[in-house]
Amino acid sequence: IYLTSAVPREGGKPKDQSLRTLCLDPETGATVWDVEVFAQTDDQTENIHGKNSHASPTPVARDERIYIHFGTQGSACLSLDGEIIWSTKVLEYSPVHGNGSSPVITDNAMIVSCDGSNAQFVAALDIENGTLKWKKERLPTPSGVPQKFAFCSPRLIHIDGQDLVVSPAANNVIAYSPETGDEIWNVEYKG
Repeated sequence: IYLTSAVPREGGKPKDQSLRTLCLDPETGATVWDVEVFAQTDDQTENIHGKNSHASPTPVARDERIYIHFGTQGSACLSLDGEIIWSTKVLEYSPVHGNGSSPVITDNAMIVSCDGSNAQFVAALDIENGTLKWKKERLPTPSGVPQKFAFCSPRLIHIDGQDLVVSPAANNVIAYSPETGDEIWNVEYKG
């Protein structure tokens, strides 16, 4: 079982956090390994809602790798033994109430929704090295309502022979090409 966690750093300032990935034995619950992936310092820490965590996004395990996303604090890929293969802090935005979007993995990308107070976009990181493949700003809704922050995770779907990444935003749901990030369709909803 693979999990992420955020715990106070020993001897650190009040908001210092150790952003970690853990592997647990599914039969016993024993910790197999526990690795610090990012060290979040007091001056880098975003405010979060009391019901949130700095490690809210769920990790994804696929093809002998684990992909994790800590929002603006970084994204990474680890081996099943806990070795960090790559890590990046290329995605910058100001989350409201903390991070919430879990990643989705395609054939060659880790895709995340980043809907903060200052920027709203969907981005794809190369699963081999973490470099930015594409980043698409959220467009206004069909009626022109401005985007606002959101906490949704994207989902990979297959319709009529075409793969789509469907990513809900604050006032609309958008389907993107997983290869290019091009918007395929955009449906507005209220609230």
